[in-house]
Amino acid sequence: MVSEASSVDELYGAIEETLPDIVVTDFSMPGAENVDGLRLIMTLRQKYPDLPLIVVTVLSNDGLIDALYKCGVTRVVNKRSLSSEFAKALGNADSNFRMVKSASSHRRVNAGACLTPKEFDVLRMLSEGMSATEIAERLNRSKQTISSQKISAMKKLGLESDGELFEYILRIGL
Repeated sequence: MVSEASSVDELYGAIEETLPDIVVTDFSMPGAENVDGLRLIMTLRQKYPDLPLIVVTVLSNDGLIDALYKCGVTRVVNKRSLSSEFAKALGNADSNFRMVKSASSHRRVNAGACLTPKEFDVLRMLSEGMSATEIAERLNRSKQTISSQKISAMKKLGLESDGELFEYILRIGL
């Protein structure tokens, strides 16, 4: 059985209704919750740890692609090479084969570990222009906790300055 979903909510519903053999999803889908790509992937991985996930995206940032693999994505397929790479990705969904990443002229970012949902929320809110104080107020956490989560995320991504962090956020379209 094949199901199609056009939003995060529909995707969750389709998976719960009939547990598929594999999920193919865009990195970003509209939805009421878990709209962000990494958050969607992390949620799917937590709920369905053994379900093969293929992510289709136009983004080619090596750090983001590494983060997707670290979060448990089976394959990443670039939309620009969808016609040639998709069948290969499906055919190798059970093997240890990893799709070849798109070439990137950007500095390589280390996504040595998957960001926690809290770290990801902090980065998302920073990308919206919120200050650490505003984020702390919204999330009912201390400013020090927000700062620690930002620093932890930066370390995991191999970023050394706020400038590198904001450049990374812009590059991945967070």
